[in-house]
Amino acid sequence: MLHDQSMSRSCQNSGLDNRRTESRTKTDREVLIAWHHAPDQGARYGVVNESQGGCLITSTVPLIEGMTGMVLGRIPAKGHRHSSLVVAWSRPVDGTWHVGLRYLS
Repeated sequence: MLHDQSMSRSCQNSGLDNRRTESRTKTDREVLIAWHHAPDQGARYGVVNESQGGCLITSTVPLIEGMTGMVLGRIPAKGHRHSSLVVAWSRPVDGTWHVGLRYLS
């Protein structure tokens, strides 16, 4: 029998490491995301900064940790690749929400 808590500890260094160790690039671009719970409905979010492993977006509503989705595009479109992602955290900041996204692919 497998125990998921022990498995998560053994997989901690799998490339999904804390993105704080990667350099971040500030940007004013937007990202278009289709959440897996509503795949036919894309939502646009402003991107504050981005790194190889994820990005920080702003949202008018909190997003739930663990939500998964797919990046459908970037505005303006530049070097885009479709990326699976997960919401790592969400917290209120000055009347809006800052949401940390981690790229899975």
